[in-house]
Amino acid sequence: MSARDEEVARRWDAMAAEWAEGLGKGKDIVNESVGIPAFLGMVGDLAGREVLDAGCGEGRSSRHLARLGARVLGVDLSSRMLDLAREEERREPLGIAYRQASVSDLGFLGSGSFDVVVSFMALMDVPDYAAAVGEFARVLRPGGRFAFAVLHPCFFTRGLAVVRAAEGRKAGLRVAHYFDERPYTQRWRFPGGEAGEGSPFAVPRFPRTLAKYISGVTAAGLTIKRLREPQPSEDVCRRYPFLGFWRRHGALYLCVEAEKPS
Repeated sequence: MSARDEEVARRWDAMAAEWAEGLGKGKDIVNESVGIPAFLGMVGDLAGREVLDAGCGEGRSSRHLARLGARVLGVDLSSRMLDLAREEERREPLGIAYRQASVSDLGFLGSGSFDVVVSFMALMDVPDYAAAVGEFARVLRPGGRFAFAVLHPCFFTRGLAVVRAAEGRKAGLRVAHYFDERPYTQRWRFPGGEAGEGSPFAVPRFPRTLAKYISGVTAAGLTIKRLREPQPSEDVCRRYPFLGFWRRHGALYLCVEAEKPS
């Protein structure tokens, strides 16, 4: 691992217990109600496929993929997050294997080993995105697919802020420093909780533009097949009114599907 990879691993090791507790209490409302359903709808049929889950964290995404019939290997930097993933695998065996490694250096995997590579909400935390996508392309079989979801780079910048009207209502978004690709730390809590509940997560971010995300895929020799910017549905917004703000003002996710030419 590089020094930057090791720092990312230390950060997530420190946050792992609180992160898992929040998931267990159903606090990750945005991903559970918007991001995960949209992403799984994009990856489609995985029955019998060999799937690499790159940046698997505590294994939630790997478990979703395994329940779709995939044979899954999850890879992550954080040893503590992988401990949690393995604990869950012991509790509910789904045949998932886990390995600690940087997704930017998958030298322990042979070329052409996987039918599908997926990465859900991890690549914005990866220091060397170009190397990671190059490795994904290498381990894919010809005709294999790569799908990823990240925080939408056009909105989630280091200068993101909510603009409030005079009466205190949320009126819109301010997006600034879009082209500033210096790493930074984003501090946030699970939405919808009580004010001040728990310590804020201090998540390392490696921002890049929309063009960098897309050109990284094509530079690795993959062909873009589909882009999606999933929007909270009206039904979801009725259940979780705070998501109505994002339905009106900005995209939460960028989802990309690509293919390795056969």
